[in-house]
Amino acid sequence: MKKLSLFWIALLGCAFLPVRGQDIRRDRRDIRHDRRDLHRDRKDIRRDKADIRTDKKEIRQDLKEGKTGAAAKEEADLQRDQRDLQNDQRDARKDTRDLRQDRKDLKEDRKDLKEDRKDLREDRKDLKEDRKDPN
Repeated sequence: MKKLSLFWIALLGCAFLPVRGQDIRRDRRDIRHDRRDLHRDRKDIRRDKADIRTDKKEIRQDLKEGKTGAAAKEEADLQRDQRDLQNDQRDARKDTRDLRQDRKDLKEDRKDLKEDRKDLREDRKDLKEDRKDPN
C-alpha cells in the first residue's frame, strides 16, 4: 500500500512540472511586453517634452510679435501636450510596477519549480527504496 501511494505522489509531482514551466514562460512574455510598453512610454514622454518646449517658444514668439490669436492656439496645444505628458508618465509608472511584479512572479515561479523538482527527486528516491524493501 505504501508503495502505491508513493507512486501516485511521484506521478502527481511530474504532472505539475509542466504547469510551472508555463508560468515561467508567461512571466517572461509579460516582462517582454511590459518592457516594450515602458520603452514606448518613455519615447512618448521625450516627444511630449520636445513639443512642450516648442509650444512655449512659439507662444513667447507670438506674444512678442503681438499675435494674441496665434498665442491662444499655441496655449491650447501646450495644454494638450501637457495632458499627454501626464498620461504617458502615469502609464510609465504603471508599466514599471507591472514589470517589477512580473519579475517578482518569475523569481517565485523559478523557486517553486526548483522545489518541485527537488520533491520529485526525493519521491523517486523513496519509491526506489520502497521497491527494494521486501515488506
